[in-house]
Amino acid sequence: MYTIEACFSPAECRGWIDCAGDYEAATINTAKGAVRDVGLRNNSRAIRDDASLADKLWQRLRDHVPPFLDGRQAIGINERFRFYRYDPAQYFAGHVDGVFRRGNGDESRLTLIVYLNDDFTGGETAFAETVVTPSTGLALLFRHELFHEGQPVMAGVKHVLRSDVMYGPVGRLSP
Repeated sequence: MYTIEACFSPAECRGWIDCAGDYEAATINTAKGAVRDVGLRNNSRAIRDDASLADKLWQRLRDHVPPFLDGRQAIGINERFRFYRYDPAQYFAGHVDGVFRRGNGDESRLTLIVYLNDDFTGGETAFAETVVTPSTGLALLFRHELFHEGQPVMAGVKHVLRSDVMYGPVGRLSP
């Protein structure tokens, strides 16, 4: 788990908040499909596929990610972006993140969180031994299997951009 301070500018972050789209109640993936479980999470989410945004983030982050993990090579950022909105009292309880798989065999290995604002209280991302306090433009990267939680927002509204770092077979540089 590591962070990159001021990886993105306040103007970039504000633009992503503005272009997120329509938010709806966030669900979780289960063996029975996507379900709403307010005991686990009660925030809102907008999903947007954007290959050009993935390329832009990759150019900024590529030198900060492990080039190889689990016998696979880093190839880019997942084009599926999840924009999270947390109003007061909203949270995402302790969990691990799932793997995103493309049809061509590429798989995500790292979670990417970009904090889009910091004009709220609460809402820290907590791990077993570390708590990350959001700041505008901060990028947080960690292995999917690392247990973590989004603590409740106490006041204000928290905005987050969430995606993944994708890994593919060694020797293939792009999806």
